[in-house]
Amino acid sequence: MSTEPNPEFPDHIGLMVLPWVTLFPGCLLPLHIFEDRYRKMCSLALSGNRVFAIAHSDENGHCEPLGGLGIIRAGVTKDDGTIDIVLQGVTRVEFSQMEMKPYPQADIQILSDPQVDIESFAPLRKKLLKSIQTSLKKMTDAPKGFMDFTDSIEAPGAYADMVASALITHPVRRRNILRELDIHKRMELLLEYLLAERKEK
Repeated sequence: MSTEPNPEFPDHIGLMVLPWVTLFPGCLLPLHIFEDRYRKMCSLALSGNRVFAIAHSDENGHCEPLGGLGIIRAGVTKDDGTIDIVLQGVTRVEFSQMEMKPYPQADIQILSDPQVDIESFAPLRKKLLKSIQTSLKKMTDAPKGFMDFTDSIEAPGAYADMVASALITHPVRRRNILRELDIHKRMELLLEYLLAERKEK
């Protein structure tokens, strides 16, 4: 896991703390912003660098230290002041020096997936491919062109994130995959969860 400074993003950003929502890198998340504090945060983001992060809270309401950084790809402010946006995940981030007023915000450290030998992941990816195909057969609303799209993703970590975002529905499992920084373990966890969710359907 690379933790080198990234000049493309600010060191301090706003956060939305959403207990059961996970933003994976590369994936899209539609959001309806209605709380005053988040409307202010989102308005500032829209008029500036268009970035903020999605954080999780634990069972005690405390913000967890790892989340997803996103960039607003589309945003519409309605007459009632609420804002509809589409947020695209960019990377995992680690939070520090958190503040809660006037809206949640924190310093961030970018957590990029490291460069890996793609061929070494081929056996695990083959297992995942079979599991994904089985899962899609049981879905009545399977994403069109999903197999072709995911096959085009070479990076194993990004591949696991995209599949998890589309096919893993249980919020705790989604969070566990986001938290897993080791790519091999992330893919193994995804394989385990795909099987578990098929059994539950």
